[in-house]
Amino acid sequence: MGFTGKLLRTLKASYDNIQCKIRVRGSTSEPIKVVRSVRQGGVLSTFFYLAYIYDLLRELQASACGATVLGIDAGNPAFADDVTLVALNPLLL
Repeated sequence: MGFTGKLLRTLKASYDNIQCKIRVRGSTSEPIKVVRSVRQGGVLSTFFYLAYIYDLLRELQASACGATVLGIDAGNPAFADDVTLVALNPLLL
């Protein structure tokens, strides 16, 4: 997506060495290294996720799979961390 230089280094640094813990019924796990993810609730997380899946969304758009509803391409609506593939025929999925 064209990120270079200081901006790219800043983005990478903000995600280096991220860990998480899982809490179940009051017990918390040891730290687990996060390999692929965006920060839950992060201000830029939606943008980062969409940047991460941009190529997939572009390929779905170009594939002509999916549906057109009232003249609007509705084949792969995406928002935040949700993506849906819409088709008029189940065989197109």
